[in-house]
Amino acid sequence: MNVKTGSKAALLICLTALIMSVCLLSGCTTFDSFRHAYFEEKDEDQMPVITIGVFEPQTGRTSDKGQAELKGIELANSIYSNVDGYKVVLSKVDTQSKVSTARTAVQGLIAMKPVAIIGSAGEATSLAASEYIEAEGIPTITPSATNPLITQTNEYYFRACITESQMGEGLAEYAYRQLGSTDIALISLKNDSSTAALIDGFRDKIRKYTKKDKTKAIKLVEEITGDEKSMDQALEKIRAEGSTVCFVSLGTEAMDVFFTKAEEKNLTSVTYLGPRSWGNSDFVSMMKKHPDIKVVFPYMSVISGTTQSSDKQTEPPSEFHSNQVG
Repeated sequence: MNVKTGSKAALLICLTALIMSVCLLSGCTTFDSFRHAYFEEKDEDQMPVITIGVFEPQTGRTSDKGQAELKGIELANSIYSNVDGYKVVLSKVDTQSKVSTARTAVQGLIAMKPVAIIGSAGEATSLAASEYIEAEGIPTITPSATNPLITQTNEYYFRACITESQMGEGLAEYAYRQLGSTDIALISLKNDSSTAALIDGFRDKIRKYTKKDKTKAIKLVEEITGDEKSMDQALEKIRAEGSTVCFVSLGTEAMDVFFTKAEEKNLTSVTYLGPRSWGNSDFVSMMKKHPDIKVVFPYMSVISGTTQSSDKQTEPPSEFHSNQVG
């Protein structure tokens, strides 16, 4: 091969290498763009945003409950911070555990145009917000408010918990089906509306059971004033009836007196059913004074005291079925 031919060959090889390099670089650029567009996660600042409103009592009388729910909501948001290419942002307002503040707070929240609202921990504050939520047609879910009226007349309000009447039904099932009791005593505080739905649910469920069996399981219904004399009289009737189960809806201080008198009358074999408020720390501490008394009550939390959760997360349910409870 002569020199001229060799020079042409070398030039051809160099040109070919240059063309291949350009093609490879172009290919890399195209691939990087493709990967960035379809495989790499987009910068959250560039994502479209959807807002979920949160109105909880962060201060005031029910702030402990509200703050606990807020922690759960924030945890969920940290796990599912974007959905289908949308960044999920929480807009939070404080009801201050007051009805008047709750009305103002939810109106301010609605002005932010949320796609949905979560709240509230309070029964009264949830009811106060209900009319504004219905007027705007914003789907709203309360994590823990149990008053049936919240969802009963509002097609946009849902709950992630059972109602007071359903709790009563559950207690009735436990008393009649699990304990097999047909001699139940029902003691309530006179003119007390706070547990009316719980008691109604209990009585209605017992009636359904006994209608089939043609028996009367609730043998004693007594309204008391809450003083020691009325408690004494009710407990004497419980003993006279031979009741094995007593449904009683009194607060912690009253139940302390009631249980003391029950012990004095040797009524420790009776199983006492009560409202979910018996799950609070004051009631639990009080019960240490009555180790022989058996109590059963509905409770809606697995959180104990001020214990913080570990860094482990529970497995989220694969499906979530939402039904309005009326």
